[in-house]
Amino acid sequence: MKYLRLAWEHLFPIPNVGQTEAFLARALLTGAIIHFLPSGMDQITQPVPVGLAHWFDLTWMSNAQSFAVFRFVSFTVAFWFASGVALPVSLPILTLLHVLPYTLYNSQGHPHHGYQIMSLSLLGMSVATITMAVRGRTKAMDTLRKPLHLLLTLAGAAAAAWIFREWLNCVPRAQVGQAVNGMAGAYFGSFLHTTVDLIVVVALGFVVQQVSTRRNGIALPYSELNAWLLIAPQFMIGGAYLISVCSKMIRSKGEWLINSHYVALDFVKTLRQSYYSDLDPAFAHEPAGVVWLMNHPNMARLFFDGGVMLETALVLAVGTRRLALIFGICTIVMHQSIEALMTLTFYTHEMMVLIYFVNLPVLLACLLDRKARLGRL
Repeated sequence: MKYLRLAWEHLFPIPNVGQTEAFLARALLTGAIIHFLPSGMDQITQPVPVGLAHWFDLTWMSNAQSFAVFRFVSFTVAFWFASGVALPVSLPILTLLHVLPYTLYNSQGHPHHGYQIMSLSLLGMSVATITMAVRGRTKAMDTLRKPLHLLLTLAGAAAAAWIFREWLNCVPRAQVGQAVNGMAGAYFGSFLHTTVDLIVVVALGFVVQQVSTRRNGIALPYSELNAWLLIAPQFMIGGAYLISVCSKMIRSKGEWLINSHYVALDFVKTLRQSYYSDLDPAFAHEPAGVVWLMNHPNMARLFFDGGVMLETALVLAVGTRRLALIFGICTIVMHQSIEALMTLTFYTHEMMVLIYFVNLPVLLACLLDRKARLGRL
């Protein structure tokens, strides 16, 4: 048993996560959640309910006023999470709020799994924080015994949510976005515009954290909890990719690797079905990359099978910073290649891999924190 435990700790080590890195990870995830949260819902029924829709009618979110309130509450809880205060409470609430709109969207008969990786990561972090709180390994419950301080934190989070909502709707932001798109092009302009939004989120989250902790005497999460808030989403992300691999193998009865070159043909069939269903000119022509893959089946096998091997091995990088960095970069390159060849986007996947595998927070922390050492990488 001892050797098994040592082997497990060697395979999945517990990294050292400092306060600066932990805050940046929470703030960047907050920005990602806010960025991808829909601005409205138009699903007035849920004919094929999934998940919570089996027990609750979620069509109230299709009302514009109701969803506006829902978005503001989601923003507030997201900034509360970014502050690091009472994570065993804020994380489960944020997880529920994140799941609800996509549950309604998936209850229309055409489920979309693009946002599940974020929900699963939030769920994993929620389980980790609650488990440690129950075991008495965190001071989060002591924070709940300070109702006035907690109320001030929530007020600060609500103020940050209101400021960011006003920022999103302000005319100067739109003008800056148009100017940047004109100078840098649509793709890089959108990237720079999103980066500015993330910087605003990080700044607001930092203010909420500082006011909550330094002025009100609320403790920040300690190093062990911070480590699990990195490991838990890594496990969930790696597990999501591994489940995708298992699904491919099970549904194809183990023949996916041999027949992977047919993926390009299947994509063309889907495009043509979409075109003849709605006569949408956007689907009238096949992407040049897909046509090239169809004409070069061996290269198609190499491309798709290599992606499957990477998805299979991603979970082995959990807790290991250098390996996670390498696998994370390869995963983002894989998704960017798929987008270039087949116009299929995986922005939420790329964002989560960037935060938790490439580990952008620790790279930024090494630049911002004078006490940080590159040896942590």
